[in-house]
Amino acid sequence: MGGMDRSNQGSLGGTPLDLPPAGWERGPGPLHRRLADALEALVLRGELPPGTALPTERELARRAAVSRATAAEAYRRLKASGRIDSRQGRGTWVAGTLAPAGRAPAESMGAVLEHPDGSIDLSLAAPEAGARERTAIGAALDHARGAVAGTGYEPAGSTALRAALADRPDEVLVTSGAQQAIGFVVEELVRPGEVVVVEDVTYVGALDAARRAGARLVAVPTGPGGVDVEALREAVVRHRPALVYLNPTHQSPTGSVLSDRDRAQIVDLAARTGTPVIDDRVLADLPFDDEGRPRPLRSFDPGAPIVTIGSLSKVAWAGLRVGWVRAEPALVRRLVPRRVVADLGGDVLAQAVALALLDEVPRLAAARALDLRRQHRHLTAALVQHLPEWEVAPSRGGTAAWVRLPVADARAVADAAAAHGVHVVAGSLLAPHGDMGDRLRLAVTQPPEVLDEAVARLAAAWSDLPGRGS
Repeated sequence: MGGMDRSNQGSLGGTPLDLPPAGWERGPGPLHRRLADALEALVLRGELPPGTALPTERELARRAAVSRATAAEAYRRLKASGRIDSRQGRGTWVAGTLAPAGRAPAESMGAVLEHPDGSIDLSLAAPEAGARERTAIGAALDHARGAVAGTGYEPAGSTALRAALADRPDEVLVTSGAQQAIGFVVEELVRPGEVVVVEDVTYVGALDAARRAGARLVAVPTGPGGVDVEALREAVVRHRPALVYLNPTHQSPTGSVLSDRDRAQIVDLAARTGTPVIDDRVLADLPFDDEGRPRPLRSFDPGAPIVTIGSLSKVAWAGLRVGWVRAEPALVRRLVPRRVVADLGGDVLAQAVALALLDEVPRLAAARALDLRRQHRHLTAALVQHLPEWEVAPSRGGTAAWVRLPVADARAVADAAAAHGVHVVAGSLLAPHGDMGDRLRLAVTQPPEVLDEAVARLAAAWSDLPGRGS
């Protein structure tokens, strides 16, 4: 998922002025690691896209109020993990397929999403657009030509798309991706110092949005059956949060699914306490089993303060920057001015493509889910064979595998993996308070042959860690 494109807004010479993000210093570990993790989170979210120029070490140190040595070490870690690149006289920038002016553009990642340097990216949980998706999007583009009419300004989004997404178009705000949708809702509902309740491991973009708003994060446990509803109830009663953010269907990164009974209890809690609850459904159409598509929280009580987030990024293509918020009309009206300030209403042509794609979503989603299920099973089998001490959690859907390590420093494992040419995400990045130090998230969006090579590199990295390999 991606969101509000802030990467080149409010910048000087292409360098973002809001680095590092607010709250970066929270969490365990030395300052240089926390600073590196905060910048890496922005890269993984797409807020710092490939080619974005970064501050000098001296400037980063000034902004973060740390020593230049701390800033230099943070950049060193990011460069070692392949997140950034630098050249004498050219400065420092986010690595990837795009380059700053004056540098030759890198080649396309290609069919296996490999980095130009030959490394493999298991950190980006966004499937590639294959022939199936390209054909569908191409046909949708042909249909979308008719949208080129009038001024093109529709602040709440295309009326036709909103009507296709809900019986009442005034319940829908179309956004530039689900991340922007989450950001708008958090900005509107949360004031600095107020509480946002989240799962103890969750989507990093939601954490970042809450931190940017100055929220206090309260974590509740989540397990194989989803969030602990009793713990959630206690947190809501005790902290009276401004917002609850949940990912109840193929939870990111665990792949868990909340039962209908628990969903009904959460909706009842929201209705009784007046607590808004975000239901992030971006991964809802990607099941690994045949147990049916779980119901949206909103369907249990349309009058409850449930805010549904949707997107086509995982089903069709992450480059199609179309997401949406579905909520009570009063909240949607409050969000529209934020959309106007951000981008005057978004890309009408992209919204027309999304509208034309909606009829294809069931077919595309079923095929995508089958691919992801096979790839998750393949990765699990490869890990069992080559890294039997690593434990893969059962998953009911989504785009990633959640792995428990027999050591408590997944960040060191991630660094070693990067040195061996495979990029993964340390669990601490996905935890509101920086724990989950024994977990890794591995994307299952690559084809089996690439996953095999990735596991071979992970095994080599594991063997090289002192006292941890064979």
